[in-house]
Amino acid sequence: YGDLVAAMHLLITTKRSAPADDLTSFLLAAREEGEESLNEHELVSTLLLMIGGGSQTTINLLDHTVRELLARPDQLGILRADPARWDDAVEESLRVHCPVMHLPMRWAKEDIDLGEGVVIRAGDAILICYGAHGRDPGVHRDPETFDIDREDKDHIAFGLGAHFCPGSHLARLEARIALPALFDRFPRLALAVGPEDVPPGQTFIGNDISSLPVFLRHK
Repeated sequence: YGDLVAAMHLLITTKRSAPADDLTSFLLAAREEGEESLNEHELVSTLLLMIGGGSQTTINLLDHTVRELLARPDQLGILRADPARWDDAVEESLRVHCPVMHLPMRWAKEDIDLGEGVVIRAGDAILICYGAHGRDPGVHRDPETFDIDREDKDHIAFGLGAHFCPGSHLARLEARIALPALFDRFPRLALAVGPEDVPPGQTFIGNDISSLPVFLRHK
């Protein structure tokens, strides 16, 4: 982590002396010219957030989708026969395998009345689960099953309202390009372990897969 923070400080120093058409330069300009400036810590934190939010989350989306499709060759065959349907696979993966499962813990500063007799008391811990809606049996039939033909693929994997992920379009585009490219490049790709044996990551915040063992040219 220390090396990454040092790299961000070096990036800031470099872009301050030689700005270009990139997001780091934009953040620096907003810091120096805008009414609400960012201090050095905020700049570094924002850059780290962009790296984490723009990489690991998309990796999670790709990993889960690949695992599900390799475990369901019939659905993979449908996608290969009709490439226009890759969007269905991406949205279904976002529904059942939300890339960020939980929001880090928060605590209520005061009583919060949610209605219907539900009150969060001051001091209570609050853990928001982004993945809950997509797996809610009251919303989705057989919610834990990956099915590209499912009509309702509603999810909140990218958040909602003012907190909707600004990178959602890029994430969908990356998945829409990367997934068919992978299966076109390795048409005999196969899981080297059972889908239930793919090891999960060691965090309850991100919905990670720690490794995805595959055979690239399975016979």
